[in-house]
Amino acid sequence: ERLRRVENYDWRTVVPFRNKEDCGHEQPWLRFLAGENPTYPEEILRATYSMVCHRLALIAADEADLTQVNIHHWQQHNPVITEALVQLTLGAPQIIYNGGLLHCALRYFDARRQRPGLPQDVAALVEEVGAAHARVRLVNLSPFTPRELILQAGGFGEHQFLSVRYDVRTSDYPGSHHEYAPPPLQTTTESQPVNDRYLQLLLPPATEIILELEVARYTNQPLYTPPWKV
Repeated sequence: ERLRRVENYDWRTVVPFRNKEDCGHEQPWLRFLAGENPTYPEEILRATYSMVCHRLALIAADEADLTQVNIHHWQQHNPVITEALVQLTLGAPQIIYNGGLLHCALRYFDARRQRPGLPQDVAALVEEVGAAHARVRLVNLSPFTPRELILQAGGFGEHQFLSVRYDVRTSDYPGSHHEYAPPPLQTTTESQPVNDRYLQLLLPPATEIILELEVARYTNQPLYTPPWKV
């Protein structure tokens, strides 16, 4: 907050650019996490897409002798841009490009396919990160297929999930086919203990859930081992 007050520009502003480190949008992202920049996810994804298109256009127009260019030529044409996805899905700043470790709030694994990353059709948005908590919104975009995923506390399982709080639907859905609209959504909040570095979820088709996670930071031995081998 002290740094923000002495800056001479609005930290909520998203400018489409890509630098050497594939970063530079920390300020508007931090304002989003603080609840003061609600349109940041849409804006940074739009900016990222524009930069991907720009890099692809540079590649299409490139007539350089690729046997003679230096490493920065490849860097300046690379269309793979990850900053937005790291921020939005992992709740983390971009990785330092020259060998930095991924320090993130959450990491995901596809439980059924036993591979890192979000399952097919699943979207994630980390909406808040604090010293002892994180809030993530998960959506299964598939209208037909349930998806199963594992959340890990920290990039290397170094944190511990203590508990999770979420809303459960109590209203009847989809309701009667005689009605012109579904019944009003009614929910109740439930809380469950976790006490583990992992949390496994089954997302029904076309559903979303917001998880309020209580987290103890840096309480576990970091590891690279995937959850199904622990």
